[in-house]
Amino acid sequence: MAARKDPPFSFPAKLMNLTMYFCIAAVALAFYLLTYDSCQIKITIMQIGGAVILATWLFRAMQDGKFTRQRLRWDLPILLYLLWGLMVFLKTPYKTSYSVVDEFIRLIYYIGIYLAASDYFSQDRKLVVVANLLLVTVGSTILYGFMQLLGIDPFGWSGAFSTRAFSTFGNPNFYAAFLVLTGPLILSFLFKTRNKMARVRYGLLFAANTISLFITGSKGGWLGIAGSIFFFTMLMVKYVVHNRRLKTYLVTFTMAAILISAFGVYRYSMQRKDSLYFRLLTWRSTIRMIELNPVTGNGLGTFRLIYPAYRDREIFRIEGKHQTETQHPENEYLEIINDQGLIGIGLYIWLLGTILTRGLVRLKGYLAQTTILRKKGQTEYQLKPQVYYLIGYIAGFLGLLAHNLFCVNLRFVSSGFYFWLFLGVIGGAFIPTTADAKTIPIKAGPQRSNLWQTTVKIFIVALTIISIIVYSRFFMADYHHNIGIAYSKMRSWEDAIQEFQTSINLNPFFVMNRYFLGNVYNDRGQPGDDQHALQCYDEVLARAPYYVMVHYQRGVVYMKTRNFQESLREFGKALKLDPVYPLTYFRIGLIFIELNNLDKALLNFEQAAKLNPEASDIYVNIGNVYLLKNMLSTAENNYRQALKLDPANLNAHRNLSIVLLRQNRKAEAWRELRILQQAMPNDPDVNKMIKSISP
Repeated sequence: MAARKDPPFSFPAKLMNLTMYFCIAAVALAFYLLTYDSCQIKITIMQIGGAVILATWLFRAMQDGKFTRQRLRWDLPILLYLLWGLMVFLKTPYKTSYSVVDEFIRLIYYIGIYLAASDYFSQDRKLVVVANLLLVTVGSTILYGFMQLLGIDPFGWSGAFSTRAFSTFGNPNFYAAFLVLTGPLILSFLFKTRNKMARVRYGLLFAANTISLFITGSKGGWLGIAGSIFFFTMLMVKYVVHNRRLKTYLVTFTMAAILISAFGVYRYSMQRKDSLYFRLLTWRSTIRMIELNPVTGNGLGTFRLIYPAYRDREIFRIEGKHQTETQHPENEYLEIINDQGLIGIGLYIWLLGTILTRGLVRLKGYLAQTTILRKKGQTEYQLKPQVYYLIGYIAGFLGLLAHNLFCVNLRFVSSGFYFWLFLGVIGGAFIPTTADAKTIPIKAGPQRSNLWQTTVKIFIVALTIISIIVYSRFFMADYHHNIGIAYSKMRSWEDAIQEFQTSINLNPFFVMNRYFLGNVYNDRGQPGDDQHALQCYDEVLARAPYYVMVHYQRGVVYMKTRNFQESLREFGKALKLDPVYPLTYFRIGLIFIELNNLDKALLNFEQAAKLNPEASDIYVNIGNVYLLKNMLSTAENNYRQALKLDPANLNAHRNLSIVLLRQNRKAEAWRELRILQQAMPNDPDVNKMIKSISP
């Protein structure tokens, strides 16, 4: 296999190289804690870098005459996958939703990264450069991961995942994915070098990689690294290692790694059975969603929009929270089927199979260039360095695919960027044969096409500049959204409103900034805020019809305005999405007290108490219902239960004193009223009640 040479090193070529190398390091290493998502900077780097890489690839493709029929057939799997992604995007009813827009943007740039990597970064020299850069990058992430393990993380997110390391990725599972992807590359360096000291360094780095992987606590990552090592060993034994003893060592090491990983997954799963149960329930719910449109899918990026309507209620108990979204199904392949249907997953598997086949063909081509030497009666094989690197890329790529049976890190930039980079590096570019060269124009088109090419290039430059501006605005929107949350926690309402409105102006596709703005209006409660809040919630529902908590918040607004029928309707919708949120039942109970339907009020308060037995106010209101029913003994028991949970609950003390007075138990009522007087010395009602029973 003849080595391909770089085309003339023009400005687009220099810019492409610089951008790609920068992204390879920065996507893994960058984080910024002042945005709402600490890894929003990774997304922005990929978006801007992807736009530049795609633009420069198009420039070079026109310059090098790559738009040919033969090239089209070569790239047919990737182009059909892109075309199908476009079609399912267009059929999505929620095209203004951020998750849909974001998914489509990333698909385009991932394809651009693949095309650039296959054409230029799969070349012999750059294949090695990329491997070296990845080695430095993974070493840096491992160093920071160990700093977290030792408790010397200097940044504000220290301890965010307890003892689990997450390095620069902000999530242990994403960190584990990067380690799975790069682990085999470290082994490639280890086997390639003949320098003993270098082997020690690479061996220590691989050991650190493995230790880091286990301290992430990612079960999918452990299975992924077992897969990576397994595929690395298979390729090495089949194509590279000829010494029987070394083969035995490799196979033994691999079997040990698989057994240790399996045992670790088993033990960790037994310790956290809810984690495994959560995945099973999520997969079951996802399959129910897939049944809506099994062939063509529900639309690109729609999982998080539709899922709340299908989520199993048991998941709420496992998660122990109600105000966060489940954005992905913990299985990449199920999400592809949900979004793009059986057609989409079929194209995806065809694409992966095609690229893997080409990678193996390239590997055999490099092996054909092996030099065989005989020294002192022994045979020595001198392989091209690219053999080792390509095996590392393929093994890491396959390990990451295995990892994503139990994770969805490919949906995030920190893994997705490298996955498509590896795809391009493994597959390599189309190389015209001599026969093709006679019929396919490799050079730029005839003179009459220069005006057309110039027009296209101007359009590409303009679109790239606009894209960079838009993605910069998206980043700043996330920053202002985070500042808005900080102001709202401080109850600095005007500042919070200004920040959220700025976020909306910068990123009109984002849903959360509208939801949080609605909550600010809802909490502030000034004249006109109710309508402002409802308007914000309406805009959220137009983009995400099942967004968490939005129907609950609308119910709260209507409750404040005493529109109880609308409030009950909204709370009913909220219960369909989250049937185990105690505050919904609590507020419904309050409404039924207002409607003088004490039996329904009691039923809802009791359901709230069942879901949250530690909430003191729930028992106060149960007591209130019994007080209104004149069932004084039962009311007293509930007030005392409330005080048992929260001795400082003033409403419980006040209402208990009323019950005691009605029973003519003045001494006990006096003690309750004195507690109230100490807490509220200027309360006229308390002072009046005390005077009424003073001796």
